[in-house]
Amino acid sequence: MTESTRRIPQFTYVDQCNASQLVEVRRSLVEPIAAKYGFCLTYLPFFVSAASRALRQCPNVNASLDEDANEIVLHDRCHIGIATQTRRGLMVPVLHDADQMGFAMLAQQLNQLTEDARAGKV
Repeated sequence: MTESTRRIPQFTYVDQCNASQLVEVRRSLVEPIAAKYGFCLTYLPFFVSAASRALRQCPNVNASLDEDANEIVLHDRCHIGIATQTRRGLMVPVLHDADQMGFAMLAQQLNQLTEDARAGKV
C-alpha cells in the first residue's frame, strides 16, 4: 500500500446524498436474498455496482500508467478490489468484470470473495 501511494495518484472526493431510497431497497431485499442465496445483503454490492457503472461512463478513470512506455493505458474491463480484513491482515481480493454482472451475481461473488479471503483461500 505504501508503494501504491508513492506511484499512483491519490485523490479524495466527498459529497453528500440522500440514501433513504437505497436503505429501503436494501431493507426490502435482505430477507429474499438471505432465503435464496444464504447470506446477508450488505451495502457493498450497491456501491460496487455504482462504481463499475461509473467506470464505464468515465473511462479515463479506469486507467493505469505504463511507466516503461510512459503512457496512460485505458482499460476495457472493470476489475474492483475489495479491501477485506483477515486474520493475516488486510487483503484486497479482486472482483473481475464487475460491470458485466447482474446485481444478484455481483452480490454472490462479493460474498464468496470476502469469505474466501477470510478463510485464506485467495
